[in-house]
Order: sequence, then structure tokens, then C-alpha cells
Amino acid sequence: MSQLEIHMGLMQTYLIKDPTLYWRVLKKRLRDEGNETVTNCNTFKFTAADGKKRNSDIADQKQLFRIIQSIPSPKAEPFKQWMAQVASERIDEMQDPELAIDRGYEYYRRLGYSEGWINERMKGKEARKALTDEWKRTGVQGQQYATLTDWGQA
Repeated sequence: MSQLEIHMGLMQTYLIKDPTLYWRVLKKRLRDEGNETVTNCNTFKFTAADGKKRNSDIADQKQLFRIIQSIPSPKAEPFKQWMAQVASERIDEMQDPELAIDRGYEYYRRLGYSEGWINERMKGKEARKALTDEWKRTGVQGQQYATLTDWGQA
């Protein structure tokens, strides 16, 4: 999905006569504010409604979230609230990392995994961490990690 399509979806486009012009103005405003997000957007050729291929700005997730923060629209507000909530949760997890572990369990539950599967997955991650910590302690470097990992899965 192109930046223009996202803006059209989040803005009240009936108020904007030329969405392409709006996107150009927003990009300029962001650059003027020192926001490098739009400078780092790439372009991609999309097929337009008229069948012609046209370049359009594209963004990765991080860039997209940053741009959404700049859209002055009631339709963008739920996304902004969600981003603020996620940021708040991550800050809480930095203060208490156990919250992140609990969140991981909850995500697996929502995906339909059983308690037994989740516990085994977490134990496996813990064992893998202990193993790689030991390799690091004993001086394993670079390609040796890949070799040991391949050997351990054989």
C-alpha cells in the first residue's frame, strides 16, 4: 500500500481536492520540522486506476507509524492512541522485564497454543540462551556459531 493510499484512508479525503498535493505538503512540513522519515521513504511503481505505472512513496512499519503521528485527522486518532498504549507498555516492561515475558505468554495464548506448548517453547528459548551464553563465554565467534547451531540441530 502506498503512502498516498494510507493518507487517503486516514484523512477526510472529501475535504482534500488533491491528495497528491496534500502528501507533498505534508512531506515538506515534516522535513521542515527535521523529521527525516519521509526523506528515507523509497519509491515503488504501482499500477494506477488508469492502468499506467506511477511511482509512489512507500515506507516500512517504523516510518509508517511515525508518519501517522503527523496526520491531523480523527480517523488517525485510534492509531495514535494504540501507539501511545504500546509505547507505555514497553516503558513499563523496561522497568519490570517480567511483564514482557507475561506478554509473550499472552500472545501465544491468543494464537491458540496450549499451556504445555507455551511452557516448552519458553524452556527451549531459555536453554538456547544458556547454550549461546556458554559459547560466548568460551570464545566462540562468527561462523563457529552457525556451525555449532547446525550441528546441534542435526
